[in-house]
Amino acid sequence: MSHIRAVLFEEGGAWSAQFLDYDIAAQAKTLLDLQDEIARVLAVHVAPSLQMGREPFAGIKQAPRKFWDLFKGGLRLDSRPVLFSLEKGPPLPPIRPELRIARLPAA
Repeated sequence: MSHIRAVLFEEGGAWSAQFLDYDIAAQAKTLLDLQDEIARVLAVHVAPSLQMGREPFAGIKQAPRKFWDLFKGGLRLDSRPVLFSLEKGPPLPPIRPELRIARLPAA
């Protein structure tokens, strides 16, 4: 979980985030809402895994190559840190995903 990267793009009137290191996606109506959805998706994967003593995202493959290519050409977007807390155990370090906005190629 050392590095979390995602490419953001608009498609069909909604914003999507495709994580690269793990083939997971998030979607929202606005770019601002998408940042909240990214935090929610990360929390849903990380917190239960840690509570069960498992490595977060274990067994999830990387995203397809086309998303990596979009990320390379995208514009960097500052992201808010995603904070986690569990009832037991030490505090968890925040995750600050590396986000880039890209335009999908014309069909």
